[in-house]
Amino acid sequence: SDKHPIRDMIDIGKFTFSGHEQLRWRVLTGVFTGNLTHTMAFILGPVFLYAGYAPEMLGFIWAITWTANSIGALLARRLHESLSVIQQVTIPVVAVFASYAILGISINEITAWAFVVFNLAFGWYTALIGPLIQQSSPSDIQSTVISFSSVVRRLFYIPLVIIINGLASIDLKYAMIGSLVIYGLFFSVIIKGLLRTERRAGF
Repeated sequence: SDKHPIRDMIDIGKFTFSGHEQLRWRVLTGVFTGNLTHTMAFILGPVFLYAGYAPEMLGFIWAITWTANSIGALLARRLHESLSVIQQVTIPVVAVFASYAILGISINEITAWAFVVFNLAFGWYTALIGPLIQQSSPSDIQSTVISFSSVVRRLFYIPLVIIINGLASIDLKYAMIGSLVIYGLFFSVIIKGLLRTERRAGF
């Protein structure tokens, strides 16, 4: 586009949220899934230290949890043809919510490894969301819509990470329960719109 980049983003925003229902809900799903586990990135170290792991173990722990990203992406690519869009979005959400609940109840040497679930989900959604948004975008603006989605995700990320890290500074378990409540409310809105539009489109 020859427009100013900001003007272009505004126009894409109007296009996405005005009359293009499937695209709108897929973009909002990307915003939700992109933040669902990303806000945990700053808490991984404190959680494992709280659980009793030595500081020198953190590098090894990071390596294991981030390896899960690749596994999650691989699973998403292998299973996407056998699962509906709703199933592809919902299955990891259920696993992540269960992990938040477990860590909200108890953080110990075993439950701390629920972080692997967060990274599996992060990798899964990284492989899933871009193609979904592209499928419902005109070919000439697909890259701009993806960029717009990324900008919106980051705008949501800023207040979310402030709130969740604020809760973590009081008690790590509060951050887990807070995440479960915040993302649970967010998901209750997302899933209604997604169910309506994906069923109508036959996905």
